[in-house]
Amino acid sequence: MGFWDYTRAILAIVVVIFAAYYVTRKFGQMGGGTPMRRAPIKIVGTTPLGRDRSLVLVTVGSKTYLLGVTAQHIERIDEYPAEELPIEPVPETPTSGFQAELLTRLQEWRKNGKS
Repeated sequence: MGFWDYTRAILAIVVVIFAAYYVTRKFGQMGGGTPMRRAPIKIVGTTPLGRDRSLVLVTVGSKTYLLGVTAQHIERIDEYPAEELPIEPVPETPTSGFQAELLTRLQEWRKNGKS
């Protein structure tokens, strides 16, 4: 094989890599053919119960579900109308001086347009 044969082979490989990159980016933006923006699923809260076990509160449309989640299984424990649960976000308060300082500096950094 000559120099030009190697050059064409390398060029063909580069073209295939860029084509694969373009195709995966295009399909990723489409969401695999399903409208991802319209999925009204929201995780309201999570409570760990132990190693690989937790309770998860999930709102889907007008219903809220309490799910038991393990590494191998997800089980619906209960179902509530979304209006029945007055869920308000609980502001997290820093527990250490470092965490408070970090949050303060991050907020200042975002205000200055560095985000």
